[in-house]
Amino acid sequence: MALHTIRVENPHAHNLVVGQSNFANTVDNISAALMGTIPNIKFGLAFNTPTVPEAVKSSGTDDTLIHLALEKVRRLGAGKTFVLLLDASAPVSVMQALKTVPEIREIYCATQSAAEFIVVDGTQGRGVMGLVGGYSRSNEARVQFIRKDTC
Repeated sequence: MALHTIRVENPHAHNLVVGQSNFANTVDNISAALMGTIPNIKFGLAFNTPTVPEAVKSSGTDDTLIHLALEKVRRLGAGKTFVLLLDASAPVSVMQALKTVPEIREIYCATQSAAEFIVVDGTQGRGVMGLVGGYSRSNEARVQFIRKDTC
């Protein structure tokens, strides 16, 4: 079993949502939830299916966003993972809609920035374990801050 990180770039600062689901119908259900929530929404969605290795399903209302979502989900290469790209819609505006999709197991991030994921290669394939997120003060400053608070 090997652990490593994969950085998913977002140079166009689209709204990026990455999550996990267990069923191949995820693409249809997420698409329906989004289109039922925001009229004229522009999005691209791609999903690495859990059943067939290398099988990717996609959907959306914007061909460029669909293409970019496919690139990003293939880069992750992890089964049961979806990438959603939104244009002119903030992730917060779709989070309630995503919560109504029962097969979604986890949302790893909703951001306009690049994201870095912890990925494991196991005997049954590749999976996302989590997100490396945010920046903090330097270790030295953080240690001094912790010591000050605990004294």
